Amino acid sequence: MAVIKSTGVDVRNLMYRMVFRRTSTTLIFVMGGAIAGEWALNKVFDDLWERANKGKLAHHQPWFQAK
Repeated sequence: MAVIKSTGVDVRNLMYRMVFRRTSTTLIFVMGGAIAGEWALNKVFDDLWERANKGKLAHHQPWFQAK
């Protein structure tokens, strides 16, 4: 089996040195990822909901005035 020599930065080593070495940076990384993931999923599912219910929601009606 041939060994492939990496010519770049070892990503695992870099992630360990930058993020996972200390508990505080790991916590910030995980919480930031959770917030970003929640935001992205919220955008996706809101768009799917709007498409599936086009013309049926109150804010799609001409008589609806948002206050």
